[in-house]
Amino acid sequence: RLKSLPESLSLLTNLRDLGLTANLFTTFPDVVGRLTALQTLSFTNNAIEEFPPCLGFCQQMQAMYLSKNPVSSLPLTIGLMQHLRIMTVDVTDNMVSPPAVICRLGFDLLFKYLSLHMHNAIVLFRNQLRKTFLKAKAAFQQFDMNRDGLLDRAEVRQALGMMKVDLDYFDDLWVCLDVDNSGAVDFNEFFENMMKNQHETLRDPRVELGPDVDEEILEAAYRNVHMMTKPVREDSLDQVDLEKEVKAFRVNNL
Repeated sequence: RLKSLPESLSLLTNLRDLGLTANLFTTFPDVVGRLTALQTLSFTNNAIEEFPPCLGFCQQMQAMYLSKNPVSSLPLTIGLMQHLRIMTVDVTDNMVSPPAVICRLGFDLLFKYLSLHMHNAIVLFRNQLRKTFLKAKAAFQQFDMNRDGLLDRAEVRQALGMMKVDLDYFDDLWVCLDVDNSGAVDFNEFFENMMKNQHETLRDPRVELGPDVDEEILEAAYRNVHMMTKPVREDSLDQVDLEKEVKAFRVNNL
């Protein structure tokens, strides 16, 4: 029985179905996140406690069978899988994220919860970067040591840390930053991601999870979603200065 997967599996770029039921996995193999054509994943009856954010790269996924694993957390990036229609997972009191009470509401409401939580993390992240555009540009250049215009995941984390950007959800957000799943981002890719959808607003689980959900559960969901919404500093750049910097950057670099 299997405990790991070879990196060469990522060469199967058209693989649609992957069955790894009843093996000996204790950690989820990251190489699965590079199988972006996957539509069905069966990972039941293993010993996985945590499924990683890299699952979010598999945005063609339609069904995931994850039951009979001692799962304590699911990644927010599952909320990016717009084709997902089936997901099985055993919910125990060990479930921390999302809270077990949310997981027990069924797939539809669990997916909505993950989706809106991911959306809010993206909105807060982009807002922070827009407020510190000059610092973002300087940090990117500083960590691009070989001047190839690319930063890998660790370098981006360092750059954002230098800018005092909240990194609590960095692993989930990386799926949105590294849109081509190459393991690195160039500044144009980083910049365009930062600047799009400037009028996005936070979503309220009390509205989106619907009237059929118990009020206490809705309030718990609301608290969990907004625990991550640390105030965005308003003293870095106003909108006029930001637009000037954006225009200058595009003229000089794009």
